[in-house]
Amino acid sequence: MATSAQDTLVQEFDRRIQEALTWYATAGGKAPGKVGVWGAKETLAHCIFWHLTTAEGMEAVARGGSPRRTTAPTDELNAQAVAQRAGKSLAQLVEEARQVHQRLMQAVRSLGDLDQVVLVRVDGTTQTGRQRLERIANHWWEHIAQLQGKGA
Repeated sequence: MATSAQDTLVQEFDRRIQEALTWYATAGGKAPGKVGVWGAKETLAHCIFWHLTTAEGMEAVARGGSPRRTTAPTDELNAQAVAQRAGKSLAQLVEEARQVHQRLMQAVRSLGDLDQVVLVRVDGTTQTGRQRLERIANHWWEHIAQLQGKGA
């Protein structure tokens, strides 16, 4: 049986996030770089938020509901996500991220068609499931490069 382009995208997404989680679990705490004022904990905290937000959007659409709508600009949501997880260790954040990733992967399977809109930002910009997966995987690795001191 041939693998569809969507299956390939989903497999690649999962592989890249699993590798990113391994990096956070092993090297993240020793990373020399920063993303603005954020270190590994803060970048992972905001990545968890967007993983969860995407899962919620996919779950809602899969049930026949509306896409997830954000309620504030991205920078504000990121700051809230970091503040909500401020007391957690990097190890705790990695575990939370693993759980949220499992939820997102289940949501991907439930959604089926990744070309459906699953997220509407406060400014009205929409993103499909496919766009979210592509953005998330790239964004995690952009942050890892910055944390490794390699820039974006």
